[in-house]
Amino acid sequence: MHVIAIGAHPDDIEIGCAGALARHVKQGDTVKMVVLTSGEKGGATAKVREAELQKSAAKLGIIDVVMMRYPDTNIPLTSEPSERLDVIVREFAPTRAYIPFWREIHQDHRRTSEIALVSSRNLPQILMYEGPSTAPQFEADFWIDIADTIEDKLSALAEYVSQGEKDILKLDAIRSLNHFRGYQARTTYAEAFDIFRFVE
Repeated sequence: MHVIAIGAHPDDIEIGCAGALARHVKQGDTVKMVVLTSGEKGGATAKVREAELQKSAAKLGIIDVVMMRYPDTNIPLTSEPSERLDVIVREFAPTRAYIPFWREIHQDHRRTSEIALVSSRNLPQILMYEGPSTAPQFEADFWIDIADTIEDKLSALAEYVSQGEKDILKLDAIRSLNHFRGYQARTTYAEAFDIFRFVE
């Protein structure tokens, strides 16, 4: 199975679905991460943020990471990002896409969700992940058990040293959220998703 995960900044994908991605890798699936900006307005240079992303992905067993390098907080409102991502999706031919929820407080997340949805429109499985800026309209209706990969997820997120103690990267809060999602799913830890499409 080929799986693609799309995010706006380094660390977005890991917050939303790193446990699921680590599980895919352990199951022998092929995983690609695509990040639209380098997150250079997040307190460190693009070079530092990208290096942390590569280290984080490696902790999950992922080596295929694509940086699109659009300006942080200013992803173009043109068709060009979708056209570029279309090529990546078409060549990789994934079965499942993990993308940000369509209603987000952060403008880059909203724009990334829109671009990702356009480029993933023909895929049989599209799951929207949650994060700290996800709007309350997020409806958890699909869960993935990450009891065996929660530590991989937290280890990957710990690579974002430049982000320090930002609220969005408090590992105890992320663990607690995944513990709560596990409580909903009747397991120890889980990640929750809002289904846009799921065809088996």
